[in-house]
Amino acid sequence: MIKLANGKHLLWNKNKYCSTTKTYILEIIEKNYKKLILLIGFLFFTFLFTFCWIYFKERMLSFDPAFFSFLMIDQNDFSFALGRWGSVFSQILPLIALKNNCSLETFLRLYSISPIIIYAIIFVILTIGLKNYKAAIALLLSLCLAFRHAFYYTTAELYLGIALSILLWAIIAPENEYNSKRKRQMATLASLVLIYTMSYLHQLTLFTIIFVLIAEFIGKNRFKDKHLWFITITTVLWYLVRIFFLTKSDYENAKIPSLSIFLEQIPNLRYLPSTIYFKSFAPSNLWTLFLVFFVSWIFLLRMKNWLYFLFLPTFSLAFLVLIIITYYKGESPMMYENYYTVLGVFAAVSLIFVLYEKVQKKWILLILIPLLFINLRGIYNAHYILTKRIEYIDRMVSFGSKQEKTKFMINARNYPWQITWVTWALPFETTLYSALKNPESCCTFFVTADMNKYDSLINKKNIFLGPEWAVTWFSSDKLKQKYFHFPETGYEKLNTSQSDSLFDESVFNNQNIKLIPDRNTYYSDADSFIVAPVLIKNTSGKKLASTPDGPTPVFLSYHVFDQKGNMIIHDGKRTALETDVITEHVEGLMVTLPKEKGEYTIEVDR
Repeated sequence: MIKLANGKHLLWNKNKYCSTTKTYILEIIEKNYKKLILLIGFLFFTFLFTFCWIYFKERMLSFDPAFFSFLMIDQNDFSFALGRWGSVFSQILPLIALKNNCSLETFLRLYSISPIIIYAIIFVILTIGLKNYKAAIALLLSLCLAFRHAFYYTTAELYLGIALSILLWAIIAPENEYNSKRKRQMATLASLVLIYTMSYLHQLTLFTIIFVLIAEFIGKNRFKDKHLWFITITTVLWYLVRIFFLTKSDYENAKIPSLSIFLEQIPNLRYLPSTIYFKSFAPSNLWTLFLVFFVSWIFLLRMKNWLYFLFLPTFSLAFLVLIIITYYKGESPMMYENYYTVLGVFAAVSLIFVLYEKVQKKWILLILIPLLFINLRGIYNAHYILTKRIEYIDRMVSFGSKQEKTKFMINARNYPWQITWVTWALPFETTLYSALKNPESCCTFFVTADMNKYDSLINKKNIFLGPEWAVTWFSSDKLKQKYFHFPETGYEKLNTSQSDSLFDESVFNNQNIKLIPDRNTYYSDADSFIVAPVLIKNTSGKKLASTPDGPTPVFLSYHVFDQKGNMIIHDGKRTALETDVITEHVEGLMVTLPKEKGEYTIEVDR
């Protein structure tokens, strides 16, 4: 009750007011949902664009992106592999800049943001062009539901295929039916052009295409639709020709498991490395994806759409099993996650299918916003391990800049696999990173399990060791000198075995080996571990060998104490030294974090 100036009283019904306000807001959302989808899409792509711009090193100086960037600069042209010319779309902008003599950083930043610009253009086509807002929502969800570390794998052709699959869905399933035969024919032609383009992106785009086609057949009961049958049959025939007869490579042959391997590995499914990784990664990173699948499944059950109800889990699980068995021998986490992204298409299309015509638009938007927020946050948090990888490259490049030579060889046993995942791309990653400062600062690092394997090559003046499957592909004197300049030197080995007769562990003690933390305070992030840089000072006059061998191998380790001084971790994870230490070097110490949050003291040990 509120007392007025004239002495009268005004009754105030708080519950009624709040209810009226809530209803008014929901009505505004319902009436303006198309504008709100445009706004949400704008904010979504703005966030992705910002991530790409800020974390361009994480996106461009890791794995295949580093390799293709290196090739584009070296050739001053488009670069694509395995006949996947569809990848050139994301290379147009950086190549234009390259041909206009841009800086290396400008080139890498433009390459990093290019895919996001393409996705945003597709979003505009869906909304402004085709007026298909259900497909626009599906696009936003498809680009985040199953993306975590994979977001930082910039050059994956599959992701453009995912976006184009949603565009295909928008064409074959318009919000307003085509009102003329000519429009249906044009839609069929546009669909075939899209499918042809997608076939030159990645073989697995076949699954996203087949999914949206089958979803239309069984979801909308379009079994009598001649145009849809024509598109489906043409797609299957074309992909058979494309996969088995055109530009088939040894790489692709090795990736596709034979029927005998498939049948052989089915009984071992629970124990495969790829299954183990999925079980550890998915619950904490893909729970929103599972939630979307579950909600879609429940709605399909209520709708009594039995074909779609059976199709969704069957198709999705079959695809997941295919990926798990494809990598039954084990692979880097990035490769696993690269293919999980396809599941996002299945989930997004199914969710929009069951909600769009059954639920008021305001509720769809209220579901969409938290889903996008949670998954954008997941994408952001995924950068931490890639940032740790860049910090490792920075440590090695900083070390290399102080040496006489600029080319180095690393033993795979000293390579920090927990943050690096693959070895083959390190020569290109380190070259690009070091060249960001200036071409004269270039240095390169090569990883091998056999330090003596390349002895016949490493003393050649202009040798540049590339990937192990084509180790002499490049020569340092023939690289693009504007960006990469190497002196005429060979390689220096950075790791020596501790079983070497010159290494005597008893020589080293607390007086001549000092371990000095790089900083006093470290903050945890979304990962279960941190990498603490530690300066090792060696005043013994002897080289501290780095490759752990012999009866008493030397590692970096640590103890962890709580705030009361109680030791809660006595002998922490052991980390091999990254390089031999002659006088001093900053090494990365892997520290596994305690399960409970709080402040802890870490004592470095060896």
